[in-house]
Amino acid sequence: MSIALSAVLDGAGDGWVEIRAQASPLRGLHLRLVACSDAAAASDSCLPVAVFGGAGGAAEAAGWFVSAGHALAHGVYGFCLDGPCEVSGGGGEGPLLTRLSVALPLIGRSTVVCTSAGDRLFAGVGAEPVELPQACSQPLVFGGNVSAGGGRSAFVKTYKTGSSTLASLLQRRADSRGLDVAVNARAVPHPLPSLEPHLAFKEKWARPTDCLYESHTFKECGAAFLSDQASGGVPAPKPFGLVVDHSRLQPLLASSGAGGSSGAARPGAALRDLPAPCASFVDAMRREDGAASRLLASAAARELLSRCIDGIAEAAAPAAATEAYRSTVGGGMLLTAVRWPPSRFTSALEQFSIPQRTGVPCERTRRESGGRCHGRTCERDFDFSWRCLNESAPRYGMLATTTRCLLGTSIDNQATLLDRTRAQLSDLDAISAAGPPPDAEAAAALQAARRTLQARLEETPRGRRRWRHSGGAAGRPVGCGARYRGPLLDFRYVRESVPNTLGWGDGATEPAPLADDYRAMLASEAGAVSALRWLGALSAKFELVALTEHLDASLLLLGKLHGWPLTELVYLSQKRRRAAATRHAYDDAPAARAAANGSLLAGARGWPAASLLREGLDAPWLWPHELDSLLRANWLDSLAYVHFNATLWRRIDAAWAGPDGARAFDEELGRFRRLRAAVQTSCARCERAGTAACLAAGRRAPRHAPPHFCWQLQQDTSTWSEHFFVRLALRFDAAASVRDGAAATAASGASSPADSSEVGIRTGNVRWWRCRDRRALRAACWQPRKAKAGKAMGSRLVGRGGSAWDCLCRWS
Repeated sequence: MSIALSAVLDGAGDGWVEIRAQASPLRGLHLRLVACSDAAAASDSCLPVAVFGGAGGAAEAAGWFVSAGHALAHGVYGFCLDGPCEVSGGGGEGPLLTRLSVALPLIGRSTVVCTSAGDRLFAGVGAEPVELPQACSQPLVFGGNVSAGGGRSAFVKTYKTGSSTLASLLQRRADSRGLDVAVNARAVPHPLPSLEPHLAFKEKWARPTDCLYESHTFKECGAAFLSDQASGGVPAPKPFGLVVDHSRLQPLLASSGAGGSSGAARPGAALRDLPAPCASFVDAMRREDGAASRLLASAAARELLSRCIDGIAEAAAPAAATEAYRSTVGGGMLLTAVRWPPSRFTSALEQFSIPQRTGVPCERTRRESGGRCHGRTCERDFDFSWRCLNESAPRYGMLATTTRCLLGTSIDNQATLLDRTRAQLSDLDAISAAGPPPDAEAAAALQAARRTLQARLEETPRGRRRWRHSGGAAGRPVGCGARYRGPLLDFRYVRESVPNTLGWGDGATEPAPLADDYRAMLASEAGAVSALRWLGALSAKFELVALTEHLDASLLLLGKLHGWPLTELVYLSQKRRRAAATRHAYDDAPAARAAANGSLLAGARGWPAASLLREGLDAPWLWPHELDSLLRANWLDSLAYVHFNATLWRRIDAAWAGPDGARAFDEELGRFRRLRAAVQTSCARCERAGTAACLAAGRRAPRHAPPHFCWQLQQDTSTWSEHFFVRLALRFDAAASVRDGAAATAASGASSPADSSEVGIRTGNVRWWRCRDRRALRAACWQPRKAKAGKAMGSRLVGRGGSAWDCLCRWS
């Protein structure tokens, strides 16, 4: 039983270690890799190899995860959390087990990578540990292009759709496969003055790429990135493998050369210019007269919508920004995500001060750190929503209050008490028509509510009474909190997130806060054409639109289409709101249930509990007409969700065709969810135990996730961007060392011309720097901290410990 290593520094400057093994069956491993100046070097002069992850080979095929132990070091762990995960040995040196993406601390012609005495393979039916003697690679091989697999992609994050979770998954995959990631400028502030000398000109951000990220200049930057590397003498310039962009309120779908938007209506545009189902769907909208939930609950209307959008998508013209994304990642796939709009809307409300300003009894305390964290986003950042809203505020009571107070055409045209009373009476008529009451108590409560509303209708003066800005008792809508002061500036981030993120129309038709986009589509034929063309362009440009509510199914489709293993699709939910300790009656109003789950729309006009009807007609529980207002205010989001929901399941049916395919999909979905549950359990156990105990468990048996793996799963886009920023510095330092002939020395940069502090490579506004001895991992970064008396050993599973940002090639 043995292993064999090979080490490569490719022409782009990336380090790789390939591991081959002879053992049958092999079920896991733990290897401590070090780089030595030569095979005869004393072990105490060797340095730990920083391991970003492993991919490919028999380990991936068998369902292993391959990860560093802690903070890029403490060895390499090959482990399995679900299934037998057997790897059979072969002849010669054995099959390729895995290919590691690494940062080599030493770069020289005689550099070797070695295991350590006592490293382990886990073999046999019982995964018994077998200790190995030290093994070393041949001297470092230079040049060429090494790849741990393709799969380039650009992911456009959308607001409050769970995009952070999917982005983290893509970034973990990029880290393991050595893909270059286009770092968003806003994610890399330079708090240390020592970075400023490395910027081509002084400005707020260090911009590794002059791209469209955040500012959306429509600049394709893939070619410029390759050209900058070639100009700097990188032997084998490397393209981007991943873009993750969150560009809120910017036009994504502008048509190339036209200056307008692919969603914008041309002068004289008419529905007759679109596929026939489009006019039929708009007719259905008119017939429902604003009853959005009833329209979307209709299977016939949903079918018309999908046929309309699919027909437009077939003839959609190229769009400049989407093509810029795609060319930046070398023709890779373009991804985004959507979420059921009322759920997204509710989640978005909690991030701002809207709850308190509409009477929700919470106080917001915002701090930069503390509590459980996901990357750099901690519980205290959302203190009023993650704690207070769970403990004191019914979530759908908050939604009802906000919908009642803020949704309308403008504050001076807010619905009057008379309008609302008529809408409530209409709701009661629809509830009565929906079916018999569940009991006599509900029937009596509904009749009493009807009498109260009829009396209010007779007592309210005719004519339109407008709400004033004063916020006094006579100046705010009924049911709004005492602190209500009219429209809120940050409300623009709450509604119509997908159109605002992905680009909508031209200036004349762009959705505005407090608008009713359902009515806007019916106000003019050009408006309807513009909206439907925008949806068609969206459908045409993205290879996959994931649905938050069906994220597991979306990921399985992604893996099926592009050959990604289940181990690369595993995720931990980012920034997820905790479930409330108790469920409030407001959450069980039929319209509130439909707001939480779009599949329940057909029951939105069902019978509410008698207690809700008796509580008061202005109590904060969601009425059906208020759900309709919420859907109309997020109408393009709603239509996009309905279409992409249908598209997702249609594509799944095609990828897993027939009854046998459907069974295979269900089995794979179940297997994936078991794997996710096992990962979550293992990481929770690791965090409770602490770093040292967790590492020790992984050395004893290949059934434990190590701390570094769990750390990767919990990082947000900001932290990942910092990490990849320093990975670029490592790569360019290594490439410059080869270019300058420094590979003959024991340490990178030791004999570079004039001992320059820079490598002579500039991308964006960053002049990349020499790592020198900082290619070696900082001991303070990866050494586990000692446990305090009476407490479990501290763990750095959260926060930034474990990132290249903290551990390698700092500029200071």
